[in-house]
Amino acid sequence: MLFTGLVILFALRTDLFYGLTASHWPTTIGTVEENVIEYYEVGEPDRRVGIYKAVIVYRYSVNEKLYYNNKITYRDSLDTASSPEELTSAFDNYLPGTKVTVYYNPLFPKRTMLIPAQVTQGNIEALILSLICLILGLLFWR
Repeated sequence: MLFTGLVILFALRTDLFYGLTASHWPTTIGTVEENVIEYYEVGEPDRRVGIYKAVIVYRYSVNEKLYYNNKITYRDSLDTASSPEELTSAFDNYLPGTKVTVYYNPLFPKRTMLIPAQVTQGNIEALILSLICLILGLLFWR
């Protein structure tokens, strides 16, 4: 139990960090340079599945230094879909030349996102499960 709790907590660490901090990061105004929808095939060779990914390249500056990035949000699953139509409505908000708010990590300005990460209900449930496993593991440690 103790090991299970530690594994769950370790897996959650990045989600919790970005979820708790990203919405409080400083912001700057950026400009969309290009937007494309790319097609990938993933999975085992005999079970290939096609996915579409929205790629939004934007430029921004922090402390008078120019950067480029393409991170929409922390989780890539939010900018992928099984059909290009699923991405179109969000994709249309990021046409080339559009001004966007860029959230950047003040310690590492290259780490950015357009939609700040948030702690989800799934993160909270997994955190509770990991804490229960840790407590039970400590109680029954021999």
